[in-house]
Amino acid sequence: MKTAIALYDLVVTALAVLSGIILALMTCAIAAESIRRGLGFGVFRGLIDFSEIGLFCIAILTAPWLLRRNAHLSINVFLERFSPPVRRGVQRLIDLIGLSCCAILCIWGTRVLMRSYQTQQMVFGDYVLMDWWLQWQIPLAALLMALTFAGRLLSPLYTQHGV
Repeated sequence: MKTAIALYDLVVTALAVLSGIILALMTCAIAAESIRRGLGFGVFRGLIDFSEIGLFCIAILTAPWLLRRNAHLSINVFLERFSPPVRRGVQRLIDLIGLSCCAILCIWGTRVLMRSYQTQQMVFGDYVLMDWWLQWQIPLAALLMALTFAGRLLSPLYTQHGV
C-alpha cells in the first residue's frame, strides 16, 4: 500500500511540476512576443494556440495536486457553523459527491479519449494536433482526484478543516 501511495504522490506532484513548467514557458513566450512586437519583428506563430492549450493543461493537471493539499475551493464558512460530529458527516457527504463526480468524469473522459484516438480527430489552429494529445489529461486527473476522495472516505485518520 505504501508503494501505491508513493506512486500516487509522485504522479500528482509530477503533473503539478509539469503545470508549473507550462506556466513558466507561457510567461516567457508572452513576454518575448511583447518585446518582439515592440521592436517591430512581429509575432510568434502559434503563441495563442500554445497559450490556450497551456491554460487547459494547467487547470486540469494541477487540480489533483490542489485537492490533495486542500488548496482547492472549499466551504469552510459553511462547515464551521456545525458541531464537529455534524461537520464530519457533511465532509464525508462532500467527499462522496466529489468521488462520484470524479468517477463519472473519469469514465466519460476515457470514452471521449478512446473515441478521439479511434477516429483520429484533429485540432486545427496555427498548428494541427491530434485531439487525443489533449484529451488524456481529463481521465487521468479525474482518476487521481477520485482516488483522493476515496482515500478520505476510507481513512479513519483523515481529518480536514479541523474535524
